[in-house]
Amino acid sequence: MDKTELLILLLNREHETTFFLRPRRFGKTLTLSMIRYFVEDTRDENLNAEKRELFRGLKIMEAGESYIQQMTSFPVICLTLQTVKGEDFSVACQMLRKLVYKCFQEKSTCWTALLWTVQTVSFLSESISVKMKPARKCRRLI
Repeated sequence: MDKTELLILLLNREHETTFFLRPRRFGKTLTLSMIRYFVEDTRDENLNAEKRELFRGLKIMEAGESYIQQMTSFPVICLTLQTVKGEDFSVACQMLRKLVYKCFQEKSTCWTALLWTVQTVSFLSESISVKMKPARKCRRLI
């Protein structure tokens, strides 16, 4: 079933944050993976080409050039909080900081294009919040 019409809705939204609230087993991870595969620039042209090929023949490819231009054009941080567990809140926060730091290290070559500020990275380490303000427009999908 072609779910790429959701990409059109998301790319048209003016909101900086979209919150996905669904019960277990209702496709949140699959939906976020589809979005990631569509917009993520891996900095590897062969891998980006493979990702673009996944969307051939789907509705998003018929939606217009403005959507196609957004394919594989953004750095993406993908966090899962499944690994952030601790005996108490402070331990869980420390694990979250390490997870965020690792994600930023993995994407370090991409972030120069985004001009992320130290305050943003620090703030993300403290909490995931709608107050995050990078220098370039970004979207948060939670």
